[in-house]
Amino acid sequence: MKIIQLHICLLMWSQVTESLTNIAVSLGADVNISCDLDIKDIYWYKLKLPDPPVLILRTYKSTYEGAEYENSIFKDKYSVKTNSRLFIRNISTDELGVYYCVKTSEPRKFSNGTKIYISDFVHKYITDSVQRNQTESNDAPQQQAPWRTVTITSVLLNVLLIIAMIGLYLFLQVSMN
Repeated sequence: MKIIQLHICLLMWSQVTESLTNIAVSLGADVNISCDLDIKDIYWYKLKLPDPPVLILRTYKSTYEGAEYENSIFKDKYSVKTNSRLFIRNISTDELGVYYCVKTSEPRKFSNGTKIYISDFVHKYITDSVQRNQTESNDAPQQQAPWRTVTITSVLLNVLLIIAMIGLYLFLQVSMN
């Protein structure tokens, strides 16, 4: 089973460099992804690097009832609107990544893939908020970290030790002459 999973991962990875359909989303939005293979029996995979690909579901009919989920937790997030469209409900960061549909029959054929990512506006807003929070926390008075005190004390003691060693060496040199 691990060999098959690795094979699928390598095939998906090689297709990442090919043309992807990009979909910019806002967190909480719903998304429809189309499969360009246009067949009834397909597997839907999600690839979120560096993790291995995750099998979401398999369709074998043209309706929702024709979906077989790999894990029951996927039923709350993913559904099939038609045989070649995957519906993702209420996007969170967990659903970001590249989605592939794969033909179930031999030889396996992968779609070009669809990349779901946070739109620049939303990403910029989140980044700005994080930076603003960091600036505000840096402006607030903070206690000095304990490791800084230990480091400074250690450096001062080492300098004093070196001075004492040099003084002892010079004292021994003078007393031997």
